Amino acid sequence: MPIAGPNLHFANPTHEAMQTRIMATVEPFIEHFHDIPVYVILCLSGRSDGQPAVIQSALWGSIAPAAWSFMLAARARGLGTVWTCLHLFFEEEAAQVLGMYHLKNSRLKVHALMGCHNEGKWT
Repeated sequence: MPIAGPNLHFANPTHEAMQTRIMATVEPFIEHFHDIPVYVILCLSGRSDGQPAVIQSALWGSIAPAAWSFMLAARARGLGTVWTCLHLFFEEEAAQVLGMYHLKNSRLKVHALMGCHNEGKWT
């Protein structure tokens, strides 16, 4: 995918170094995506397709604080979490895997997946 993290490069050496560190933390998640025992599925009622940016921002902005609170609570209990929206590139396939209606024909939209695992342990 052309916009995937490994393909992002920056002329600024500081930004390039940050991206390298970010990818170093993401790679284990990618390698162990199938091993993560629990996924929290973050959904909202309603779709933002074709809506003005302010509507899309409001929808995303309403789910992010709740997800962040969940992630902090999990961390306090020794659980690692990871937020991913990569499934949005494969929305129909993700809906089938999750046993949901195809999301484009539904009012329900999966905005993100949050993987939960014991820190340093994938199973």
